Amino acid sequence: MSFVMLIANECMKIHSRRFFWMISLVLLCIVIMSALFGDYEGSETGFGDMLIANTNINILITFFMVIEASRIVAAEFSTGTIRMLLIRPVSRTKIMYAKFFAICLLTAALMVGLLLTSFISGYFILPLGSIRGPELLSSYLLNYVFAFIAISLAFMMSAVSRSSATATALSIALTFGSFIGNALFMFGGNNIAKYFWLINADLSPYFGDNEPILDGMTLSFSITVDLIYLLLFHAVAWGVFVRRDV
Repeated sequence: MSFVMLIANECMKIHSRRFFWMISLVLLCIVIMSALFGDYEGSETGFGDMLIANTNINILITFFMVIEASRIVAAEFSTGTIRMLLIRPVSRTKIMYAKFFAICLLTAALMVGLLLTSFISGYFILPLGSIRGPELLSSYLLNYVFAFIAISLAFMMSAVSRSSATATALSIALTFGSFIGNALFMFGGNNIAKYFWLINADLSPYFGDNEPILDGMTLSFSITVDLIYLLLFHAVAWGVFVRRDV
């Protein structure tokens, strides 16, 4: 079985779950409500402003896909279906990364869906105005970078844990609970926070009129820290998964 077919099978498995359709429905409702009740109608740039404002919804997509990534491997062990996967004449590495890339592809699909539904709902509800294309594109790309790193962390927890509930709880705590830890360190004047994964995963301060959150942080510094964390997350996930007894 080819690697592409494995990814397609994993996408179909996720796509068939009610959780995925619940995510899609929630996002659609939020987008429509944003167009209907957002304070954009009286502005000539309301249409473009709504598109930019809706990029903040990407954090919900990240949250939902972190949950999915945290269970995608652990659930196979919890239910015992991992044995059915491993009897195939396919390496464990391919099986593992088919799951990871399926999550990444569906995350991208949800973000593209968010952009399209925002455009369509705004088109029918709001007066057309200018669209800040470069800002909109960069915002989605930066949100995807953040989601990719958060999903990598959740995927590592899923590979390490045999319990999907434990993996989900730890992933949410390490991803979104890290906001609290970062804030405590920064407000306490401790510069060690600049080495935390979460503060470097958000690259938006390096673009536009924003400034880095902490002194000594640059775009190259954050990218380097992100790559180190990604290598760590995937090395741990791969090392545990390929050696685990079933």
